[in-house]
Amino acid sequence: MPTITINGKKIEAPENATILETARENGIFIPTLCHNDGLAPYGGCRLCVVEIALGGKTTVETSCTYPVEEGLVVKTDTERIKRARRVIIGLLLDRSPKPVVIQDLASEYGITERPTRFSIENEHCIRCGLCVRACREIVQARAISFAGMGFERKVTTPFNESSSDCIGCGTCELICPTKVVDMRDLPDAQEHAPGDHESIGPVRNLDNWNTEFKVKVCKECGNPFYPAQPLEKFRQAQNLQPEFFDTCPSCRVTPRVDEELCVGCMGCAVNCPIGAIQMKQKDEEQRATIYREICTGCHYCVDKCVVGAIKLEEQNHV
Repeated sequence: MPTITINGKKIEAPENATILETARENGIFIPTLCHNDGLAPYGGCRLCVVEIALGGKTTVETSCTYPVEEGLVVKTDTERIKRARRVIIGLLLDRSPKPVVIQDLASEYGITERPTRFSIENEHCIRCGLCVRACREIVQARAISFAGMGFERKVTTPFNESSSDCIGCGTCELICPTKVVDMRDLPDAQEHAPGDHESIGPVRNLDNWNTEFKVKVCKECGNPFYPAQPLEKFRQAQNLQPEFFDTCPSCRVTPRVDEELCVGCMGCAVNCPIGAIQMKQKDEEQRATIYREICTGCHYCVDKCVVGAIKLEEQNHV
């Protein structure tokens, strides 16, 4: 393992690790907005910049993308780095002054006045790319992407229309640091009918992506649990029984993660068709976490887990 120095402390770093990963494993804080352990390094927000020295040369690099190597000397909190972060936070505050996470960063770095260079429609989106990358890398739906250039860049669906690739999983809402992605579940939606309104039952709206789904209702407990269209598409693709998704996860056998067996390989997270599994840092190791409120109980992860860490258990409905 390569030995590096961070803030004067010598550390043995794992092979192929990044500076950010190594720092966090050793209790050294480096701020970031666009990083998530379950996604590939991105380096978009630039907040995680650090000063590095190697071979007599000193540079400023993003710690989330820079791999460790023997003899690397890293400083995370020099005046040079503080100035760089203040510039970045000032730009974020200028474009997106309302999100609490941006206000907290500005307060921490002593930025008391907001610049007023920009005026945009959606001030809450900080263009961190987490939603786009999660949709592509975890859910593998590719329903949203960046569009436009420079100041006009934004996250949207193709041609700003309802996306046929969106499966309504809500991963984009879950991962968004500013909570600008708005997913709403309506218990009893209405549609216009001749002479009156007609109930169409529960509906899930993703307003940001101009997408609406009718939600499946469990035949056992009567509760809505997941958009019907992607469930049917997945059922057909996996040759499941026609009645497989007639009951919700709470009313049938659902998966759980045995953390003692989980090796953090990410196979389940990558293969989960609706993004219900994410990797979380636990006891200095990555472990799979199943979000039951998203999980449909399809058992696909059970088949894909190479070490048998995902098992089935009976969950009594309350």
